[in-house]
Order: sequence, then C-alpha cells, then structure tokens
Amino acid sequence: MQSIKITLILVLACCCHLYSQSVSVIHIEGEAYSVTQKDGKEQYIKLMYGPLKHVDKVIIKQNSVVKIINENDQICVLSREGTYNAKVLEFKNVETNSTFSKFCDYFHGFFGHHSSSESKENYKNTIYAISRGSIPPPSLDFPLSGVLPNDEGEIPFIWTHACDSCEYIFSIHDFSNKEIVYTIMTNDHMVEMKNPEKYLVSDKKYYWTVKIVGSNTEDEIIFFEITSKGDYNNKVKAIEDTINSAKLTFSETAKAIFIISELDASDLQNYAIFYGLKSKANSKDSIAISDILDRYWYDTLMEK
Repeated sequence: MQSIKITLILVLACCCHLYSQSVSVIHIEGEAYSVTQKDGKEQYIKLMYGPLKHVDKVIIKQNSVVKIINENDQICVLSREGTYNAKVLEFKNVETNSTFSKFCDYFHGFFGHHSSSESKENYKNTIYAISRGSIPPPSLDFPLSGVLPNDEGEIPFIWTHACDSCEYIFSIHDFSNKEIVYTIMTNDHMVEMKNPEKYLVSDKKYYWTVKIVGSNTEDEIIFFEITSKGDYNNKVKAIEDTINSAKLTFSETAKAIFIISELDASDLQNYAIFYGLKSKANSKDSIAISDILDRYWYDTLMEK
C-alpha cells in the first residue's frame, strides 16, 4: 500500500511538472493542429505561434514540421505525420549561440508582453468607448513619435476613428515654422504618401495631424523625423545577416518576431511596425505575421 502511494505521488509530481512546463511553438511548416478538451468534447484548432497552453494533443499532417521550445531553450521537433501527446513531448539540447539565446529570450518575452491575439480589437473598442456621446479627434496609429523609415518609396499614415462617414484633412507640418508641407482630404482612415522625398527632408523634424472637417476638436499631434535614405534597409539587413550567420533556420514568422523585437529594443518602434506591415503584405505566412504585428503594434498604442 505504501509503495502504491509513493508511486502515485511520483506520477502526480511528474504530471504537475509537465503541465506547468512553459513551452512555445516557434516554427510551423505545413499543416498542424492543437487538440483541447471542452465540455467533454475534443476541439481542433489550427496550431499557432506562441505558448502551447491547455493543449492535450498536437496533430502533424503529412510533410509538415513543427518546432517547440521549452523554458530551458531545449527543442522538440515534430516532423512525422501523427498525433502527439502534448504533455510528454521529448525535448533535446541543441548547439546554441548568442543569437539563438537572444531569439529564445525575444520569443518568450514577446508572448509574455504581447499575450493578447485580440490587441487590435481591444484597442479599437477602447477608442470607440471613449467616443460615446462626443466626437473626439482621430487616434493617430502610425507613425508614432520617433524616427520614420525613408526607404520604400511611400509612407502610410494610419489612424483610428469611430466615424465611418467623416471627411478628414490630413496634414504634415514643418516643426520649425509650423507651415504645412503636405495636405490632402480623404474619407479613409489612412493616407499612402507617395514620393515622400518631394516633401520631406531627411533628419528634419515634422509633425502630422488629422482634422475632422466641420469639427473644432483639439487634434492629436505626432512628431517624427525622416531618417537618411538606406538607414532602415541597412538596419534590417544587419539583423538578417546576424540570423543567417548563426545558421538558424527560422520560419518567416519567427524571423519577424526576432526582427521586430530587435528593432523595438533599439527604440525603433516605427521601423518595427513598418517591417511588420511590409512582411505581412509579401509573406506566405501573412496571417501569422499579421497576428504578430497586431499584438506588438496595438499593445504599443495601448501603452501610449
């Protein structure tokens, strides 16, 4: 009887360890699903990047690969078609380097700091709630205060507002004399500024505003500075070279998390958001990258 009790304690201890272990999906190639129990029924959900919580099984389809890291930065690679018990995944040590260690830190930290996959909706709901009973000025979403890339030929200016039928006056002002250097009217919630070099000078300070036509609300002002041509591309390439030199086989989404985190760590939030916007527009992992971008971007706006 005593031996049975000891065995039961050991089993429970082992299960507690497996359930409490923090594991995260860092690579998804092909088709994979998580299986959870709800009301006694199994629910199948397409596997997503980030913490693998409350999951009973992982299903790997043919020709698919999933990589998972634990809190000790060990890796579990699931590359054979089949169903795996999520509580007893086998993790192995890998040959690490400083870049891999930094990636693991970024990855764990990213989902710890940007845990909500509904950041965009949370942000919009907050803005719309503030709008009840009045018409506040638009909330300026991009660019944020700081330096702005000047490498891609056009710059998006994006805002959130509860009104879908308002007309807006978008303007960019020279900070030194407050003169308008660019202005346009629109019914949209964004302006794509083409040929910015015709209006904006590198390393010079500006600010942008969005006024509602016919409204006297006090406008939000965002200050920014256009960086030198090539600065954005050079910084992104330097990070990509670091990834390549470390011979890390990242998926496009994992690579985006690394680059966004590295740019954010350098206090280049506009670069990070701009990179996310470009990546989701050009990547086959656009849905996953869009989720990553929304977590980062709108959590950053909520902090503001």
